[in-house]
Parts: sequence; C-alpha cells; structure tokens
Amino acid sequence: MQSFSTKRALNILVAEDNRLNQRIIMATLEKFGHKPTVVENGVQVLTQIDKDNYDLILMDIRMPEMSGPEATRAIRARTDALAKILIIALTAYAMEEHIQGYLADGMDACATEPIDRAKLLTTINEVLGEEIHVAEAEDVDSRSGHEMDDKASGAEADHADDDKSTASVLDFLNQIDGVAEDIERTKKTKS
Repeated sequence: MQSFSTKRALNILVAEDNRLNQRIIMATLEKFGHKPTVVENGVQVLTQIDKDNYDLILMDIRMPEMSGPEATRAIRARTDALAKILIIALTAYAMEEHIQGYLADGMDACATEPIDRAKLLTTINEVLGEEIHVAEAEDVDSRSGHEMDDKASGAEADHADDDKSTASVLDFLNQIDGVAEDIERTKKTKS
C-alpha cells in the first residue's frame, strides 16, 4: 500500500449520510492531519458552508432531503465567493456517464466509494492544483547493497511498521464496533 505524507492540513466539509462511510472518511482524513466536518445531507451543506472556511467539500451523491447534485447546483448558483468552492463527488455510481453528469452539475471531480485512499488523496491534489499529499518513495534496495548491516535495522523498521499497522487496524475495528453499537441502539429505539 502506497504511503503518503501531508504538506498542510485542510478544512474539509464531508456530506455523507451513511454512518459507516462517515467514520471511514473521517478516519482517513484525520490520519493525514485534515479537519473533517460531517453533515448528513445537502440542506446541511448549504447551512454549514456559511459557518466556516472550507478548502473543499466531499459530497455524497445520494442523500436524503437534498442530494449532492442538487446541493452542488445550489452552491454554484450563489453570487458570492462560495459559489466556486471545490466539490468532489463521492459515489459508488462512477460509470463514465454518471461522472459526466456530476461534472455537468458543477462538481470538480469524482472519487469512488468504497474509498480508495490513494485515489482520494490524488484527486484532492488535482482539484486544488497543489501537491498536498506526497507519495513517499519506497526504499526498494534497502537490503540489497548492505544486507548484513541493514538486517537488524530493517527488522526494527519492519517491527515498527507492524506496530503501526496493528494500531491502525485496531483503531479501525474500534470504529466499526462503534458503528455496530449505533446500529443496535437504533434498532432498539425503533422497536
């Protein structure tokens, strides 16, 4: 998996009605030092963009009350500077004709769900016209020239990477557990 570093933190508005997707997107953005604010529909987007200075919006396509394309068209119809805020569509419906429709509605780009982290980060770079996320080069020949000298330090680095990976997986699983608890609470309140 490609590693990235972040040159500067972004303030990102996330419009997503699915709780699991919210948690995944938030965890992804926070991992790279960004500040995500989550809303659940297009109506909330229109209210929220006046409350803070966002670098961009990640906009789900299908949401209750007001869809992503409807909210985008409303934003583009504004007469102030917010009419030009960058908007990336988030959708599982990413066939070429769908993407062309999102762009026609005023969205700047499209990222697919489930989230492909590398694609999302490079899409953010593209719409901002800035290399916010930098792919880190892999040290391919770290053991080839100095195998004996590097074996111990390589093992330590591998162990540290394993620790980070384990911590990331545990953090993600804890978030999933939280989503499962939310679902169970919702089921109980409806019955």
